[in-house]
Amino acid sequence: MKSFKEYISEDGLKDLIPKKWKHALNRALHGKKYKKALDVYHDMVRDIRKNPDRYKGVAGALVMNPKGLARSKAASMLGIKPREFTKILDRKTRYEDINEEITKVDLAQVERFADKIFAKVGIDVEFTRHFLDRVNDPRNGKEISVAELTRLFKQTYKKYGKKIAKMGDDAEAVLNDMQTDINVPFVLNWDGKEFDLISKTIMRKKDFKTNDPKLKV
Repeated sequence: MKSFKEYISEDGLKDLIPKKWKHALNRALHGKKYKKALDVYHDMVRDIRKNPDRYKGVAGALVMNPKGLARSKAASMLGIKPREFTKILDRKTRYEDINEEITKVDLAQVERFADKIFAKVGIDVEFTRHFLDRVNDPRNGKEISVAELTRLFKQTYKKYGKKIAKMGDDAEAVLNDMQTDINVPFVLNWDGKEFDLISKTIMRKKDFKTNDPKLKV
C-alpha cells in the first residue's frame, strides 16, 4: 500500500490542492526533515565561527563566510539540493513548492531552438558546462526557466542577429533581458565555417556590471 506521501506526490494530484492548503501539506510532508536541516545548519555556523582554524584546510576562503560554508556542507551532509536548502532557510519560502531544475535535455532543446534561428546569420549557439551549473544556481533567486531562455534568444535574434554576426572573431558581449534580469555573457569564435556563439555563464541579476557591450532586449 502506498504511503500518504507517495500518494499525494503522484503526478498531477498535488496540483489539484488549493494553493492556501499547499503550505500546510508541505509542512506535514517535510517538517521533520527541514527542522533537522536547520538544526545542523545553525550548529555548523556556530562551530565555524568558534573554531575557524578547523575548517581552513577544507574550505579555504569560505571560512570568511560561515553561513555560506555551513549551507554548502549541511546540504551535502543531508542530501538536500542547494536550491532546496536555500529555500528552507527563508521562512517565507520554506514550505513553498520548488520548481524542477533545468536539465541537460532542457538545455539541449533550447540550444536547438537558438541554433535554428541564428543559423540564418551563420551562427551556431553553444552552452558551456559552467552555463548548465550556473543556470540552476540558488543565487539566481527566482529559478530561471526554459521559457525565459527561449524568450531571451528569440528577442536577441530579432534585435541583434545581424549585428552579432558582424562583431568578429573573439568578440565578447552580454545578452541582457531587462524584463527578467537574466544576463548571458558570450564570446564569438570562428571555427573555419561559421561563428560559434559560446554562452559562457548565466545569472539573474539586476544592474549586472560588465565592461563588455550589453545587448539589451
